[in-house]
Amino acid sequence: DDRERGNSNVFKEYLAYKLYNELTPNSFRVQLVRVTYVDTQGQVKKITRYGFLIEDDEELAERLGGKVCDCLNPAEEQVVSLDETLMATFNYMIGNDDWSMSMVRNQKIIEKEGAAQVIPVAYDFDFSGVVNASYTVPSSDLNQRHVKDRDYLGFDVEPALLRSVLNH
Repeated sequence: DDRERGNSNVFKEYLAYKLYNELTPNSFRVQLVRVTYVDTQGQVKKITRYGFLIEDDEELAERLGGKVCDCLNPAEEQVVSLDETLMATFNYMIGNDDWSMSMVRNQKIIEKEGAAQVIPVAYDFDFSGVVNASYTVPSSDLNQRHVKDRDYLGFDVEPALLRSVLNH
């Protein structure tokens, strides 16, 4: 109901997507929009808010030259290390702990044509510290005290790969 806070949350999550786009093409494209809600029964006056449109996952997969994988708990060796490390580091950077590789939560797994490995693509950043939405709570599973606390949830990574990702 708080228009200013709601718009702020939308802008910050939109910004997280745009930051991720800058790091890798293996990310969802988004478009900021203004949406006007109309009560067709005439009970409530029109409401206009900001929102964003997110690329369809099938279109994402096609753009990346693959298809969406319905796989659950992909083995570490099945996942492209660079892409997983980049995704996990980005989530760490924005303070997002609302994702899981094993549960394939808040990410899509893309199988590229002719490739033996899959690419994880993160989405749904509203529970991140950078958005800091009023409805988020710290993760009790991670013993967090604040939603802005950070935990690296990615696979173990070789120091050289991590340096490369951080330099990028």
